[in-house]
Amino acid sequence: MPNRAKQFLTRLRSFFQRDQLDRDLNDELSFHISQRSEKNRAAGMDDAGARHAANRQLGNATQIKEHTRRLRTFSAFEDALQDLRYGARMLRKSPGFALIAIATLALGIGVNAAIFSVVKAVLLDSLPYRQPQRLVTVGRGSDDDRNPTNVSFGEVNDWKSHELPFEQISLYQGWTPAATGDGTPRMVYGLRVTQNFFDTLGVAPGVGRNFAPEEDRPDRWRVAVLSYPYWVRQFAADKNAIGKMILLDQVPFQIIGILPPDFKSLSFDDAGSPPDVWAPLGYDMSVDDACRTCQHLHAVARLRDGVSISKARAEMGTIESQVVREFPNDYPEHAKVSIQSLRDTW
Repeated sequence: MPNRAKQFLTRLRSFFQRDQLDRDLNDELSFHISQRSEKNRAAGMDDAGARHAANRQLGNATQIKEHTRRLRTFSAFEDALQDLRYGARMLRKSPGFALIAIATLALGIGVNAAIFSVVKAVLLDSLPYRQPQRLVTVGRGSDDDRNPTNVSFGEVNDWKSHELPFEQISLYQGWTPAATGDGTPRMVYGLRVTQNFFDTLGVAPGVGRNFAPEEDRPDRWRVAVLSYPYWVRQFAADKNAIGKMILLDQVPFQIIGILPPDFKSLSFDDAGSPPDVWAPLGYDMSVDDACRTCQHLHAVARLRDGVSISKARAEMGTIESQVVREFPNDYPEHAKVSIQSLRDTW
């Protein structure tokens, strides 16, 4: 590191002391030519022949100086400055052309920026849900963390004993059951979700119905909602599939709904592919995996109308502090809640 710093300082000094650098190079080349001339004279050459031979042996002095100068200064920066100076001279010679070129560039940059802003807002930032600006992710972490850690069912249950800034909060986790409808097991990508998951997103099945609250229990969660592509592939888009049974991990699930063809699921990394099957999470506080320290679930919430993300963060900070005081053995002393716009984490 000291050598790099020394090289940087040397180049910086040479860049700002260009005349001194040129004088030093000229002196150094003159010295080498003089030394070689002395050797040539000692070998029997006359003065003119010795100096001519010395110049030939040394090589092109201009190229040597240019190469050395590029090694001892910031050559790329110097090239850019030269290009800018050349461009400025050309523009001064043709002011009319300069004005047209500048106006064309400004117009092109402005149009591109405007188009990108529209495309970003409409296509890139838009989410296929009702009032997507009110959707947020919730998890352990800080407000600066765009990838907060998971939450537990027990922790969210503790939050619900307080007045939350959310209209709804739902939980989900990745699920990869083996489907054996035709006798050949095939892994299916899916999600286990709380019964209000689709309501939170503002999505309703295109065929059939959503999960009912009584189906989101440890002994009642054997019902399924299918994606539109999976319904087409496995049931040829037959509406009579509603009410039929499918085997997932050798357990029969009743099909109760089909999602719309334009539905796009939350991105999830558990299985690495868009889900085709949704089933209720089926938790209550009697389930072992529902403990406060079982941080394996993801949370998505819909803000109350008129509640900003900053206000939600402040309110959840107060609620989390109260929960930590109520259950000090289950939560870290400085536990924090991270709330991020779903659009930013999409």
